[in-house]
Formats: sequence, structure tokens, C-alpha cells
Amino acid sequence: MPKTAPRIPDIDLENWMGNLPENIKEKSLTWLSIPGSHNSGTCDLSSEAGNDAFCVNIPMFARPWATCQRFPITYQLEHGIRYLDFRLDFDSTKDRFFITHFLRSKSSPKTCLESVRIFLEEHPKEVVIIDFQHFYHFSDSLKDQFLAGVLDLFESMVCPVPNEDQLLTLAYMQANGFQVVLINRYKACKSCKTPKNLFFSPRDFPTYWPDTDNATEVIDKAKMACRIQHSFGYITQLVLTLQGAKNFVYLDLRNFYKSRMYGKAMTWLHNITGGSQPNIIITDFIDFHNFSFPRAVIKLNYLKEGESLSDLETSHVNVHVES
Repeated sequence: MPKTAPRIPDIDLENWMGNLPENIKEKSLTWLSIPGSHNSGTCDLSSEAGNDAFCVNIPMFARPWATCQRFPITYQLEHGIRYLDFRLDFDSTKDRFFITHFLRSKSSPKTCLESVRIFLEEHPKEVVIIDFQHFYHFSDSLKDQFLAGVLDLFESMVCPVPNEDQLLTLAYMQANGFQVVLINRYKACKSCKTPKNLFFSPRDFPTYWPDTDNATEVIDKAKMACRIQHSFGYITQLVLTLQGAKNFVYLDLRNFYKSRMYGKAMTWLHNITGGSQPNIIITDFIDFHNFSFPRAVIKLNYLKEGESLSDLETSHVNVHVES
């Protein structure tokens, strides 16, 4: 009896996009399930206050709650993350750009983005979506300056916004050498010089911030997102937000997330059925249990209509991988 391959192969996190079957690569990028990290550049926050927020004057207290990831960008990419979320701050007294989440990162935006480019040069079949969520203390000219630097860094890797009759797929991007999708969420002014055709807009990739410390509410919002028509991208946030001093009993965001969100998030991911998968899914601390979050999200791409990861894990049925 010939050996068969499991429906879902072992996931090579470092090269998972390149390893997808051709029929999946031909799907619209908005139909793929893509793992992302929330506040991607916060593994090395300094004691410097960034954007205006409570408790930033007490960095020893703020840092454990502002840190959303344990590992730098390269390590995240090597472990399957393909969507990066950056909040940027400009300090006019130092004439410098910073990554921020209440406090400023020790790693500059340029350093983080250069690490993305190096990874992509070494992995020519992979694609990374970079989302500039917020610009704090930026004038329009500074935004132009920063975004122009991003385009100079990635050059021909940047995927232009497709025409209405063109389907943006992994196959198309890989065939044309496009490896970077840039999302710019600030409204361009008439005098802005940033090329609009090289940046996707918030309408192309909308996102919803749950703004709650209740994991059930977060999952309910995520389920609603799965029912949205996939004619555009959508970023589902599996994140909790502090709601008063009651949450400080957990001592830091990592414990808070692990105790309140992680288990429910993984249960939901394993029960999503084929045909209703979310697009981009982001969360804090993507490293728990040997990076089980990105693994689960990537596996969603292999589901058939109506089946779930839980079904496959309990049935122990092996079938040929479709291509």
C-alpha cells in the first residue's frame, strides 16, 4: 500500500509561504491565513518615554506592560510571522525616529526594517506585510521622509497596489519578485509626495481593536471578522487591553496574556472551519509553546471546506496533499 502524505505537512516556519501548494498560492492574499505579531518591535524597550500614555514616567513599571514580544524581528520571521505591526514616534530634540509602545525601543526603525530585508534576500519565496499603524509627533513632511526611506530600503521588493481587475496572489508576487506589502494608515495631504500606488490603505486592510480585557469578547469579535467578505484584507487582533488596576495582579502583560487569552485563542484557532478562515491574525507573545500560534494559523491554509484542525488532530486520517 503506497505511503500517503498527511493532509497538513510538518510546517517549516522559516519557509512556509514558499512551501505552500500551488493551488493555495493562486488564491488572493486576502484569502490566506497569515500570522502576525502585535507591536512587533517591543522586545527591547528602553526607559525612554514614547507616545503619551499613563505611567511612562515610571519605566520599571511601564516596561513589563508595554512589552508585547520577547524576540527581535528576525527571530519572529524565522518562526513564521509574516505581518509586522509598527508604531512610530519622532523626537524633534534628537531628530530621530523611534519604534514605540508607551516606551521607546532600543532598536531603531531602520535596524528593524533592514533585518526584514536581509531575511527576504535569504528567503526569496517569502512575503512580509509591514503595517505602519501610528505616527506620533510626525508632520506631513516627516511622514514623507520616513516612507521615502522605506521605499529606498526595499526598492523593487515593494509590491504595487494592484489594479481592480488584478488578483494579488502569492504566485503573482513570487513570479515578479515582490516580497513586501506596505500599509500606510495616515491620510496623505495634497502636498505629500509619497507614491500612493506603493502603499496599501486602511480600506485595503482594515483592523478592529477590541479594547477589552475580556477574552470571550475578543474571540466574539474575531468570529465576526471571519464572516466578512474576503474582497479585502482584514487584520484580526487577538489581544487584550488593560482596563484598570484590577489587571495588575498579573504583574506583566505576558502573564496577563497567558492566563487570560492564550488558551482561548488557540482553542478558537483549532475550531475554525475551512472556508471561513480569517486573513491576518495578530497577537502578543507569538512564542508560547514552541510557537504554536503561528503554526496553527499557517495550518488553516490547508483545511478543506467544513473541516477544522481539531477534526484532523482527532481523526488521524492521512491523505495526499493537494497541489
